[in-house]
Amino acid sequence: MSKEKLISGERPSPIEWAFGVYNIKPEALRGHVACVVWWDFFAHRQVKKRWSHLDRFMAEYDEVNIVDPYLIEAELIKLGYHKRAARERSGVIRKN
Repeated sequence: MSKEKLISGERPSPIEWAFGVYNIKPEALRGHVACVVWWDFFAHRQVKKRWSHLDRFMAEYDEVNIVDPYLIEAELIKLGYHKRAARERSGVIRKN
């Protein structure tokens, strides 16, 4: 996925998001990132217009499996999230 596309304000397609998320390892991290992306970009869609491109990755999410928020932040940045947005969405708490 083109980081420049997201930064420029264009919205990547569901397939572009899926390809971006596909290479994230391990699966627990990929599941967390997929859920954040889905919530930020696709949660607003009505059920009958729902895009299922991230479903298989979201299924890897396990609330019991704790994932380091710094790893989530790093992956969101790789996908094109602004650093501040990635920090907020990953749950990273930084002291100034």
